[in-house]
Amino acid sequence: MAEELVQRTFIKIWDTKEKIDPDKSFISYLCTIAKNMLLNEYEHQTVKFVYSEYIKTNSTIADYDTEKEVDRKLLEDYIDKLTDKLPPKRKEIFILSRKEGLSNKVISERLNISESTIETQLSKALSFMKNELRKHTELVLILLITSSLK
Repeated sequence: MAEELVQRTFIKIWDTKEKIDPDKSFISYLCTIAKNMLLNEYEHQTVKFVYSEYIKTNSTIADYDTEKEVDRKLLEDYIDKLTDKLPPKRKEIFILSRKEGLSNKVISERLNISESTIETQLSKALSFMKNELRKHTELVLILLITSSLK
């Protein structure tokens, strides 16, 4: 996992090389990216663990394929609920990109707006969804901890 995080950190630096300010500390920038990636990975692993424990203790589904389908449906429903909370134009862009699989270029041509606007709106939509997931994750962790204390 550490090697993967290092690899992803340097990919992120390469992808954002234009934004690097030579007057600021590169080491700080590198450490910030690595720290954020580590925290995101930790959060992802925690959600995965909590959810798998929930499924183990509260699910009577015996068939693994059915369980995967239920997981996919739950996630899809949750994302749909979050999508409904987005502003109308951002929601439209998100659906065209993530649900219909259209490229930013095609979306920009279809909606007659710039590709950079598409990228910005998608970034804001994903950021919103991550924040909502974090809120939900904390609630699940609190419920898990309080139920184990009883």
